[in-house]
Amino acid sequence: MLATVKDWTALMAPDGNFAPLIHVGADARTVARHNVGIAYLATPYTREVTIRGKWSFDRSVMLSAMASRHMLLLMRERVTAVSPIVLASEALHAQSSTTGRRLSPLDRDFWMDWCRPILNSAAMIVVPDIPGWDQSDGIWTEVQFAVAHNVPVFIYAGRG
Repeated sequence: MLATVKDWTALMAPDGNFAPLIHVGADARTVARHNVGIAYLATPYTREVTIRGKWSFDRSVMLSAMASRHMLLLMRERVTAVSPIVLASEALHAQSSTTGRRLSPLDRDFWMDWCRPILNSAAMIVVPDIPGWDQSDGIWTEVQFAVAHNVPVFIYAGRG
């Protein structure tokens, strides 16, 4: 397992310990060339969706749209990508139209548990270059999981 302190430089080093699994500077076409199954689209959410500690509906819509854009780019390359952010945020956006228990968009433990089966079924992790990706605790945790389980990771950042 990687360190809990985010050190993307060490993780993304071309001659580092994780070089065989970490594909830096990737894009949808790169992912397609290595396509072996479901791609887990890891995109930022919690840190980016809050304003002064409160969940923002408008920011949630924006982040869902950003993730959806990258899912579309992968679809165009015939890669089946699943975005937990798109699935969860769209459900949360519909929450006001339902009755019953409300889900907290900021309940980290709930969302980590909810995402786990999707992550477990993924053949690869794709990390688009969406602002905040490198600060995301969720993405860091998902990449740690991937490396620990010998799952390839495609990081779009670092393209020359």
